[in-house]
Amino acid sequence: MLMARVIAVALAGIAWQTPGCRPSLTCVAFESAPLSAGQSYSHPMQHGLVFRFTAEPARGLGSDQRVWHITVGPVAPDDHIDYVWPVSLPINSAHHLFVGPGLDWTAKESVMLNPRRLRFVLTPQELESAETAHTQATKQVIAGSAIDADGLRRIGPGELTVTLRDVTLDAGRIESLRLAVRSCVPA
Repeated sequence: MLMARVIAVALAGIAWQTPGCRPSLTCVAFESAPLSAGQSYSHPMQHGLVFRFTAEPARGLGSDQRVWHITVGPVAPDDHIDYVWPVSLPINSAHHLFVGPGLDWTAKESVMLNPRRLRFVLTPQELESAETAHTQATKQVIAGSAIDADGLRRIGPGELTVTLRDVTLDAGRIESLRLAVRSCVPA
């Protein structure tokens, strides 16, 4: 249905409009070259932000095991600011923000979560609001209460779809993969 509403679909990296959404979205799409285990990738996005797919050691699995962490943030100077985590549900699990073994998942289980549909904020002010809302939602989860998922979605107006392609697994490890990423923000 979404495809039927797309006015023009352009080649990777070119924006298009999706009518019928309130607010309408401007989207960009891009793909990585093949990435080997331990190789990071980044790509510029709308609003002066950068998509990052950062290789890091898998916690508790030995120094040779690697995972990738999915983030969006400002170009510089601090590449550790993450505009994704506080508004990408579920809030009580981070499996969708990492690719690879860990968090009680095998590499194979991790790549089966595909595509990953995430949200992100666009500004430091939205990040501050999102962190406050995330903290409140976490307290609600701990107390066994329902959370305001729609409220978190409204704070994070960006939509990010990360699709893993051509994944090669060997002996329970991800040897290589490619990414197809689509980022949409309010026009």
